[in-house]
Amino acid sequence: MKNLFLGAAVMLGIASTASAATFNFTSYADGTDFVNTDSNFRPGGEADWATIVGGAGVGILDVASGISVIGSGVTSLGGTTHAYFDSGSAGLGVCSVLTASGQCNPGNDDNVGAIGGSANAGDGTFETLVLTFNRLVNLTEVVFAAEGHGAFTGSVILNGTLTSVVGGTLMTDLVGTVFNFDYAPVPPGTNPAATNEFYIEAATVSAVPLPASLLLLGGALGGIGALRRRRKAS
Repeated sequence: MKNLFLGAAVMLGIASTASAATFNFTSYADGTDFVNTDSNFRPGGEADWATIVGGAGVGILDVASGISVIGSGVTSLGGTTHAYFDSGSAGLGVCSVLTASGQCNPGNDDNVGAIGGSANAGDGTFETLVLTFNRLVNLTEVVFAAEGHGAFTGSVILNGTLTSVVGGTLMTDLVGTVFNFDYAPVPPGTNPAATNEFYIEAATVSAVPLPASLLLLGGALGGIGALRRRRKAS
């Protein structure tokens, strides 16, 4: 019976061990290889998500943890846009209009900002970069790049909450499968340099232990109860 308890405890411990993964979008945009969810090696580079990763519904896979992510985009006017890898120490942004080869047109509209670019920063419209994970995760850190590809300081709207970022790095504790990063429109009269346009350089997540581990333990304890009943009956 002790062995049954020990086995259940060990199985629970294994199932609840959290795995972490960091998706370095800047590195992928600058040409670093990665594995997609079709188990294919991809060379990285600058273009839209479908071109770089292998399809709009194909994700980037962290092999060690089994966690994968898909990037996509929408706009505040109900339109769709494309998650876009911008090279030169930038990262993942969005682009509305693509060339036949998956390049952004115009080339300066590849970050997350107002619809149509920085000239419309105060018009109240915004773009959203969406990260969708294949399982429940805890988003623990996001690194942002600014419009000029340096460290981002400004505001973003993360899952509906206005959030300040200083020096490019945001430590978080958000659990979910889908995370929306909205451009925060700059109020009229604000310093023109405060555009709030950004890229995501990297995102770190950890797997949230699945309830299956508790079911596993419950099954083991149920077996112990049945064994006890059999012994009493005999």
